[in-house]
Amino acid sequence: MKIDKFLTCNIVLIALLVLSSCSQTIKDFYDDGSIKREYHLKKEKYDGAYKEYYTNGNLKLLHNYKNGRLVDSSLFYNEKTSLKIDYIRYYSNDGIKEVVFDNGVLLKEGFVNDKNIGIGKWKFYNKKGLLEIVREYKIINNEQYLNQSWSFNKKGDTVYGGNFCKIDVVKDTISLLEPFRAVAYLYVPLFENANSEATVCLPYDENVNFDKNFSNDGKIQIDTFYNLKKDIKNQQWFPNNNPNYTVVFGKKFKTSGKKIIRGYVLEFYENNNDSINREERKIYFEKEVYVKDVNLNVPTSL
Repeated sequence: MKIDKFLTCNIVLIALLVLSSCSQTIKDFYDDGSIKREYHLKKEKYDGAYKEYYTNGNLKLLHNYKNGRLVDSSLFYNEKTSLKIDYIRYYSNDGIKEVVFDNGVLLKEGFVNDKNIGIGKWKFYNKKGLLEIVREYKIINNEQYLNQSWSFNKKGDTVYGGNFCKIDVVKDTISLLEPFRAVAYLYVPLFENANSEATVCLPYDENVNFDKNFSNDGKIQIDTFYNLKKDIKNQQWFPNNNPNYTVVFGKKFKTSGKKIIRGYVLEFYENNNDSINREERKIYFEKEVYVKDVNLNVPTSL
């Protein structure tokens, strides 16, 4: 019996030692002895709450980890008071969303990539918390690019300015016998006062596409579609649209399946018809279309 109790006690002791070696709480301190940070390690990875503190003792940030990965949300606190949060980061399958505050009032919100660079649509608010501007950022040739912007009225519910376009796709499912067709409307041109024009540019070859960040722009053959000022054939379908900023475009496919169509709306003007003094701006877009196989089995009549 004594041997059994001895073995049981040793087994429990060994189990506790293994658990303590796998999971531990660590605290770091400033030179004055105040707490700097505290966190938990499990199998040498962050796990659970991770806290950092300012030198004045106020909480600086609070992360949540699971098996070494950030989960749920991270809170970043104001140095003067831990009752106010400067910004929050939310982690989900959609990416990392950041919400920024200014003295407790919502300032801006949007997504960031793994390099902490803003991507997608970011919303900016005024001091009253009303929507003021929306900016769409893309990573173009590995750098952040302001692709489009929308300015809102004082109520935050009506667009009155910015620089943006709209791409209307006629059909997102087509057959091999019909082309992909779409219309680009440049609603707010950047160079309108200079009597600018717009075109749409797509890769010429079906088997060659723009990279996701358009790093091969200028390196592949381009198919250019002109606006209604030159595209007389389609003018009749858009009698109320500004012909300088309306472009009908399309593409044919020889194979079926899901297709990713990448391109850009190019706005430009030339000073004194001099191509050397040309000014231009690109708005990039990406659309998805599905191409169905053609059923060639035509039923015969009885």
